[in-house]
Amino acid sequence: MGSAATTLIFLLFLTVNTCINMDHGSIPAATNEISFDLGLSKMELGALGSLVFLGIAIGGIAAGICFQKLSPKFVLTIALFSICIFIALFPVSSNSIALVYLSRFMTGFFQVFLIAYIPAWIDIFASENQKTLWLTYLQLTVPFGMMFGYILTAAITEYWDWEYSFIIQGALFIPCAIILQFFPSSMIHYSEDALAKRQSESLLSLTHEKKKLKKKIYQLLTNPTYLWSICGIMTSYFVVTGAQFWTTDYLLNVLKIKGTSIFTPYAVTCLTAPTLGVAGGGYLCHRCGGYNGERAKKLCGLLGFLGCIFALPLPFVGSLEMFAMLFWFILFFGGGVMPVLTGIMISSVKNNMKPLASSFASVVTNLLGYLPAPIVYGIICEYTGGRKSPYGMMFIIYCCFISELFIILTALSKNKIIPKL
Repeated sequence: MGSAATTLIFLLFLTVNTCINMDHGSIPAATNEISFDLGLSKMELGALGSLVFLGIAIGGIAAGICFQKLSPKFVLTIALFSICIFIALFPVSSNSIALVYLSRFMTGFFQVFLIAYIPAWIDIFASENQKTLWLTYLQLTVPFGMMFGYILTAAITEYWDWEYSFIIQGALFIPCAIILQFFPSSMIHYSEDALAKRQSESLLSLTHEKKKLKKKIYQLLTNPTYLWSICGIMTSYFVVTGAQFWTTDYLLNVLKIKGTSIFTPYAVTCLTAPTLGVAGGGYLCHRCGGYNGERAKKLCGLLGFLGCIFALPLPFVGSLEMFAMLFWFILFFGGGVMPVLTGIMISSVKNNMKPLASSFASVVTNLLGYLPAPIVYGIICEYTGGRKSPYGMMFIIYCCFISELFIILTALSKNKIIPKL
């Protein structure tokens, strides 16, 4: 296995993951244009954001089955071309809301094949001293891709139609799929032993032992530290996803701020605040002695409290500068909470339960965190004044107080030791 070829495949996967996340920035940058051209209400626009996450949740089940039955290289190639097709279908489906929704759902459905496979590929093919660094780079492509999509769409809508942004994004997957064909299958496939090892740690692999799975999940949910921390993580992702999806729309339609003055502050805020927050939270937690001690729980509570302080006045400010400052600190402290709270969650269970604990947390945060946030905002606005309603943003932002409540409960809880089954 050549290290040069492995590095090239990794760079290809970084490019793919960047492209996957572009539309998470493209839609927020063009909410007004998309709503007008497609005739969408706030609730219908929110559904566009939520359907991608629904597709990811359902596609995750299909991905696990496909990778067991078919060649991973073949599955990845089909997924790349399918993403291209369904992303391109979105801007040309203005005459059918059903096709619009189908395109967003199927985009998420096929994205998860790559989202799930790339970290697993890194775990198998990267050397031990590369794994952490490569996974970090992979995570950084998420905000970078979102911001690239946001900036690209903002620039395009100044001179052309918003549809070109999605056509460009879809087209980028074609060379990625072609380049993938030049690498031998042995550089893409897991070995049988490695695949068996990964599958043995997955939530999907336990589904044939339903009674055992239910018993293990019950034990997880009766661990107070695990339960409250996963609720805190879920609520935090709900706040961040909803706020990032709708902030541009809120500034345009509620605060009546000119679009050209919004794009740069928003892009800088969403790129720098959570990134610095995650780095700062991880560093402070390390200085406090790691995730296992009571000091980590207190640190998590403090960071969440500071985020709530900055969230409190946000729905009442009217200037872009004040909104951007408050929003930056909300994302910064929210980002600081995540590595600490995630570490507390994972460290609260026995080693033999950690893979299941992580998989179950991922399912819960996708279904109850990411998925509902865009559409809940849209539903609230739909029934409280339409496009000019401030109540959707108020509800989303103030959910950080619910997250802080869960963090406090985490700090007050004691780990319930889970026996080995």
